[in-house]
Amino acid sequence: EFPVPFSKTVKSQWEKIKRRREREEAARKKFLEEALENHEDNEEVKALKQFLVLRFGAKHRFERVPSLVAAWDIMDADGNGRLDMGEWGAALRDAGFHGNTVKLFKDIDLDGEGTIGLNEFDMEAYRFWEEREEGRRAAREQKAKEVEKMMAFRASMDVSTRGEIKREIKNGEQFKEFL
Repeated sequence: EFPVPFSKTVKSQWEKIKRRREREEAARKKFLEEALENHEDNEEVKALKQFLVLRFGAKHRFERVPSLVAAWDIMDADGNGRLDMGEWGAALRDAGFHGNTVKLFKDIDLDGEGTIGLNEFDMEAYRFWEEREEGRRAAREQKAKEVEKMMAFRASMDVSTRGEIKREIKNGEQFKEFL
């Protein structure tokens, strides 16, 4: 939604830009999915994924998707969600992989940006990772709301504003107001 009132012309231009970005994102996603299907047939990529499942999958009972996500989390040293050639090579060497990391990187880097995202590596694992991250975001937001409520409750009890709680809580009624 447009943040402040503007003329119809500006709103119209904003909507066009927004629709163009949505189309571009949809086209990029479609391209990646089609390219991903092509590299799913790549035997070297399959072997790498199998290696990663075996190497990082014990905690996940060697289930393919959670194991690949666990491997990705470890490989993504800086936590930005993407691996550059240096991160990729170092992570695979550290994991004990002895294949051609440069060729694999180029095969997997579908958009040619010089970095690999989990969505380029394995779309199913990427969807699993996205759901997990959404759950984590929701939990952080819920915790922040609870802390905010507790702080408001504490502030309401601090009648002296010196950081001391002097009021009595009777049957928890005052506390219930904040929940």
